[in-house]
Amino acid sequence: MRCCPLWVSLVCFIALTACSSRPVPPPPSGAAHFWSEKDGWYKVTADGTANCLPWDFSGKTGIHSTQHNTQQAASLYLHWQEFQDSYDLDLSGPLGTGSAHLHGNNSQVQLIDAHGLLHTAASPEQLLLDSLGVSAPVSQMRQWMHGRATTPQALVHSNALGQMATLQEGAYLVNYEAYAPEAKLVLPHRMRISAPDFTMIIAIHQWKIPDTCLPMRP
Repeated sequence: MRCCPLWVSLVCFIALTACSSRPVPPPPSGAAHFWSEKDGWYKVTADGTANCLPWDFSGKTGIHSTQHNTQQAASLYLHWQEFQDSYDLDLSGPLGTGSAHLHGNNSQVQLIDAHGLLHTAASPEQLLLDSLGVSAPVSQMRQWMHGRATTPQALVHSNALGQMATLQEGAYLVNYEAYAPEAKLVLPHRMRISAPDFTMIIAIHQWKIPDTCLPMRP
């Protein structure tokens, strides 16, 4: 199956790329460096925990893909919840048209589409490819949303404020285009994820994070 009602309502991808009321951070400065813990948004303890779960955000995402010799564009509302060992994504089209619910853990990912049909796969990437015909780096995005990399070879450019401006990991370039204060942290409110045949823009309207989450920088 390579179709889904979410992709039937194609909307103007440019609309999301043009609008953002958030202040734009300074451009990258200095040489690139390999990602390290200090580049993240929050402190991680010696045992690898951060007291930052569960967290969630809501916003809008615009996707443009020319993968598999097919051009697709869509704008979707997104609600992402992250737990200790699992995550949930709710996707919906404009005015509530089309919807999908994605639930994943370390062993399996499930997608319930607008018709109530259940799709399963071992990874979110395979599931989206099978059901929507799009390859998207969902597993890596779970880390990028935290300001974290998934490989030690990831390269970072910081801006003059010490915030991560870009993260290059494999074929993907992540641009953190706007930040805003959220509770004790300063978190991204606009991200652009791009590859030669894929662009995804995420505009985050609201974060919800635990009070126990401590910032990397005072």
